[in-house]
Amino acid sequence: MDKRSRLRSTTLFQSLRQLSWGFQKQPAADNSSAAAAAVDNSSTAVDNNCKSNNSILKAAHEDTLDEIIYDLVKISTFVGNLANIRRIVKVNEGKTRKKKTQGFFSRSEKYTVAYDTPALILTQDGAQKKNEDKFLKYPITPDAIKLFLEKNRKWFQDGNNLKFDESVTEKTKPFRVEKMIDEAVQDYNQKIIDYNDEFSTKQGGLVYGIGVNLTRKWITVVFRGSIGITDFLVDRDFRLDHKSLFESEDDIFIPGGKPGTHKGFTTYLMDEKKGGLDGRKCLDRIIACVNEEFKSNPDVAGKDFNLYVTGHR
Repeated sequence: MDKRSRLRSTTLFQSLRQLSWGFQKQPAADNSSAAAAAVDNSSTAVDNNCKSNNSILKAAHEDTLDEIIYDLVKISTFVGNLANIRRIVKVNEGKTRKKKTQGFFSRSEKYTVAYDTPALILTQDGAQKKNEDKFLKYPITPDAIKLFLEKNRKWFQDGNNLKFDESVTEKTKPFRVEKMIDEAVQDYNQKIIDYNDEFSTKQGGLVYGIGVNLTRKWITVVFRGSIGITDFLVDRDFRLDHKSLFESEDDIFIPGGKPGTHKGFTTYLMDEKKGGLDGRKCLDRIIACVNEEFKSNPDVAGKDFNLYVTGHR
């Protein structure tokens, strides 16, 4: 691993540490610094303060901190809603369902669920060559998500969270989530380059998205928040893990410090079977994907992009 990739990997460790309630012994910092983490990929300096705190100040040099936090909250919500849409499609596509007919002599009528162009959002399928560092074979764009919903309104029931519509009622009015997508990407040229919900169920599981925002010059790693009993049980394990992300002294920036991460969330990141068929840890795949974008994506490489890590608990 080259020096710059090592820096990004170490910073991602630090960002995850901060996101997951971990800490190193240090002087009190501004509370707002715990809301997000960023790194200028051209930076190589490390001093005795928390690296994430220093990086957020650098990232906020041209952007106000409240704008950064606001945009990260929007992209976090966006990732959560995309996970819900994909789950509904994967659970129901090709399945036989029943609906009740209207009238005095109502009866159940069987039908087969068939979504129109699911490849718009399930981009891990298809004939394209697979990248070993990504779950998706090609990116997911906001326009593709909106087009998919437009083509498949009869299969969804609107609300705070979309649900499967067993009545298969035709609709023309846009869903609330479409407005949310517009707000999340308004005036921004961005797309989801990787999205892993392979082992997620309605009870939870690790879900993350990696986005590239060409307007903001951001790469963002976003973790979906807790949705069910599986996640809640993981959240309860708030002991500190001092080993998984801090095996080397190079990962400890505070002399004499004893950093740790939220043990429950760390198990999600470090569980090898959650990494896909190649058996790698999920965190390793995330880091490899991010490093590839900084190194090989012509829209990103050498153009002073910042790395952000965010998500809901």
